[in-house]
Amino acid sequence: MSINQNLIDAICMLDLPRVRALLPRNGTFAMQHSASFLKKLESVFLQLKANGDDSLLAFPGACNSKICDNTGCPGFLFVAVHSEVSFNLIFEDAQCATQCMDFKEHGIAVPRGENISLNPGVFREAKSVAQSGLEYLLLCGRCKEASQDILQFHDRVIDKNYYFSWLEKHQILYDRIKEHQSKDPIRDFGHLYSILERLRTHIGLSEQAREAIMAHPAPEDANRESLSHWCETYEVLWDQLFDCYFEGMNGQNPEQSPAFPLFGLQIASYDFYDVIRFNYLYLETTSNPAEQEEMMV
Repeated sequence: MSINQNLIDAICMLDLPRVRALLPRNGTFAMQHSASFLKKLESVFLQLKANGDDSLLAFPGACNSKICDNTGCPGFLFVAVHSEVSFNLIFEDAQCATQCMDFKEHGIAVPRGENISLNPGVFREAKSVAQSGLEYLLLCGRCKEASQDILQFHDRVIDKNYYFSWLEKHQILYDRIKEHQSKDPIRDFGHLYSILERLRTHIGLSEQAREAIMAHPAPEDANRESLSHWCETYEVLWDQLFDCYFEGMNGQNPEQSPAFPLFGLQIASYDFYDVIRFNYLYLETTSNPAEQEEMMV
């Protein structure tokens, strides 16, 4: 069967007027009349454009089902260039097209993101129960863009000024996605945000860490009792900071390393000198008090 290549090109360019001109007026598309299909396609195009997409890629394929009436019917997988969401259309004849649950593109497998349903209804994510359609798709795109907003600096050392600003900028988005964090790319954004939020919390405890370091018993005053008292005094602070992970940092002399890696970023270490020293000091003090006391005798 011959497929109208002009129609495929129009869909790829998100050109609704051209699609409208090329669609058979009495045809059936995605289980609905052409006019209804056009309304759904218009909604899809508008959301894709709002999400940063201005074109689709079309990959030829066919229905791969062994039990479907449309087995072997040709069609195309359409994948958004920016957001990577996708949908397919197979053509039963020149007047009728539908979506396929077992579509297989020719040649190599094509990476794809969320699946769009053009059938009557709303957007649907292929791996999960139905989501809130267009809003969910837009949320995924915003999360991708928000993550890239800071991951673009992966090749440079960034300090708190970068990620504090990023956290403020995307706080409302983070609050919105908490119930969706089991799904990509929302999960990745949520994870990144929570990690950088934890860094901000740790920096906020730097002054307490500095006070704790200064309060640590001097060698001439250190004994089991004084060390134990110090550990008890700052146990809560330790509980708040012990999960800090500073890969490659020297606990005694953190200034020797300008940065540490975290989630693909290079985080400036100078914002954490006191926190790193406190963590090291607390761990050393509590590791083996008996041996330390013997050394002090």
